[in-house]
Amino acid sequence: MPAPVDALHLASCTMPTTSAAFSPPMPLKVSEIARFERVTPEAVRSWIHTGRLPAYRVGGHWRVLPEHYAHFQRTDRRPPQPPEVRDAALIAAARAAKRGN
Repeated sequence: MPAPVDALHLASCTMPTTSAAFSPPMPLKVSEIARFERVTPEAVRSWIHTGRLPAYRVGGHWRVLPEHYAHFQRTDRRPPQPPEVRDAALIAAARAAKRGN
């Protein structure tokens, strides 16, 4: 049986207060992550949809917590693509989308 709680002890306990100077880090937008990673926003959304990058929706837009993005950067990295390779992949994807594939 747990020990009884002393009312005087409870009265002396204070809840931690938050400082006015403290503000939680702002969540990141898909476009920001795309710019950081040098990929398209669609690539970032595919990471979200496949579960590689945890995110949540706010008003129909995806948001990523900075700590989740930092974890993604540490664990799910791929070598950066040179611009000509990245551009060729974007052109191929655009052509496929235009054809309806």
